[in-house]
Amino acid sequence: MHAAVEACAAAGTPWVLDPVAAGGLPWRTEIARTLVAEHAPAIIRGNASEIAGLAGGSGGRGVDSTDSPEAVLDIARALATEHGCVVAVSGPVDHLTDGDRLVRLANGHALMTRVTGV
Repeated sequence: MHAAVEACAAAGTPWVLDPVAAGGLPWRTEIARTLVAEHAPAIIRGNASEIAGLAGGSGGRGVDSTDSPEAVLDIARALATEHGCVVAVSGPVDHLTDGDRLVRLANGHALMTRVTGV
């Protein structure tokens, strides 16, 4: 992971961080925080609890979110501003922010929660 982030930074290639289980699993939280500190991603994309966990909150239960996207909007905005990136918070309505602007996308489907990697 570190080598991939380093290579992206050296090549000027944007990269995306999906901090799976950040805040819920200590090792994953530490790795995600370290990667963001090494070189800021273009996008951080996670569920609400993962975004909260990455920012120092308690996170969820493993990969399951216990928060709503609306509940972590201020945290997402702060992360985006701090790292100069876009933060995408997934949920029934996805929330994307660059720290100033906010876009809400309601293009999902209930079946998407039953398929990994959608």
